[in-house]
Amino acid sequence: MAALRKVICVDDNRILLQVLDWYLKSRGYAVLPCSNAGAALNLLTKERVDAVVVDYKMPDMDGGEVAAAIRSRTPEVPIIMYSGITDIPQQTLRLVDCFVRKGQADAFQVLGDFLDSWFSKSARRNSPTNSGGTTRHSVRPHRRSGAAT
Repeated sequence: MAALRKVICVDDNRILLQVLDWYLKSRGYAVLPCSNAGAALNLLTKERVDAVVVDYKMPDMDGGEVAAAIRSRTPEVPIIMYSGITDIPQQTLRLVDCFVRKGQADAFQVLGDFLDSWFSKSARRNSPTNSGGTTRHSVRPHRRSGAAT
């Protein structure tokens, strides 16, 4: 049996963190919940993770600072920003692979579908039978280039 993909979820709202934990576990992910940015960055030094879901507005660091720190340590790890803030700076959006707005009716579905698709494409890229290139995820709500889809 294949190991579960590990996803760090970072949000200072503990109730939302519990809901994310439940939802992603229901989709087959191992969730490592963190209620602040410092705990998440510390966990990254101890655990190999497959993805990070991060809020933008948090008391200790904002999501852009967290994303920059993750990119400098593990640039291959996809980062999903999950936030109710809509006026996020473009330089921050360029650091993340996907932006999902809290409160949109299908937010959890979009987040889960992004992860499923990312890992599905990753598996195909790493397959010995793959003869194609290593294109980035193409069905995401936000591209790292800064252009929204």
